Amino acid sequence: MPNPLSTIKPQKIMDFFTVKKPPYVPLLWKILVQVPQPPEKIGSFYVPDSTRDENEFGCYVGYVAAVGQFAYTAVTKAGIDMNEMERKPSRGDWVIFGRHAGEKIKTKDGTLWIKMADTEIDGIVQDPDVFDCIRL
Repeated sequence: MPNPLSTIKPQKIMDFFTVKKPPYVPLLWKILVQVPQPPEKIGSFYVPDSTRDENEFGCYVGYVAAVGQFAYTAVTKAGIDMNEMERKPSRGDWVIFGRHAGEKIKTKDGTLWIKMADTEIDGIVQDPDVFDCIRL
């Protein structure tokens, strides 16, 4: 039997992503990223918990919710002065990061977050919808 959700799958992350207020202000060089997650319901169909659990941190693209005051101000061990970076991620940017980046946090409202160091972000994403983050 075909999956009925596949016929009404959201086409864009922003169709089901709601920007939340950060649960705390990161300090020093830390960055707090909100991670997209599968919606609880699409149309009149409920997404099974097993599907939501499988996809919980399967997306390596996230929304920068907050940036610590010293992020991108240090000189790295390799001698790179992060102050001289042409473009630095800031609140409101979508970024891509590695599978094991940061520490994963889930708040009581079910929002998924990753707190990470500024050096763990691999790049700024222009269009998060080019990535297959949510599989239903």
